[in-house]
Amino acid sequence: MALTVIVMLVVSPFAAAIRTWRRRSRGDLTEVSVGPSPGGDSVELTVDCPTARVIEARRCVTEAFVHFAQSTSKKGAYHMVYREPVADESVLMPIGPQLQAFGDRFHQALAKSVWRGMRIVWLCLPRTQALAELIDEHHQDPAGEEMVSEICCDSRVQWAIVSLVEASDVGEVIQFSLVVPDECRIEIEKAVVLIRRRLTADDKC
Repeated sequence: MALTVIVMLVVSPFAAAIRTWRRRSRGDLTEVSVGPSPGGDSVELTVDCPTARVIEARRCVTEAFVHFAQSTSKKGAYHMVYREPVADESVLMPIGPQLQAFGDRFHQALAKSVWRGMRIVWLCLPRTQALAELIDEHHQDPAGEEMVSEICCDSRVQWAIVSLVEASDVGEVIQFSLVVPDECRIEIEKAVVLIRRRLTADDKC
């Protein structure tokens, strides 16, 4: 069964083109849109996969984001922020500077049912930066766009990823928003190429 992968890449200040790759024989579609975006570079990624391919899709996406983190984390530490549906405050969870720990936690968040329907914010901050000094767990909710906009404008944030996993009629939909400073534009492009290649090449990861 085929995966449907939609990737929207917004690169500032480079505007101008919309490129579309269609794999008509298998029905997959990957879109990359390039246009202006104030405040940095961003990627919107949606992976709509059937149940039979959910496990490999999670693995492929995790590998791509771990590769991105390895290329862009400048002596940083990783953090995870989320809020359970009935909770009054967000959970601030430092992961540490180890890439393996980030990858393990990232994959767990994609795989475990407890995270379904919950927006999770992943951050890379300087190792000396305390997460609690950046985020107010009582007033900032990862489920809201306001929090993401606020923290992405903070110069202490090296990059931010927002993930959301939801069930679909045929399997699972995995959505990501990725925001990084302008100087990491090349790494964003590499991440998009890697994700597209892993999820569409020969219909297998």
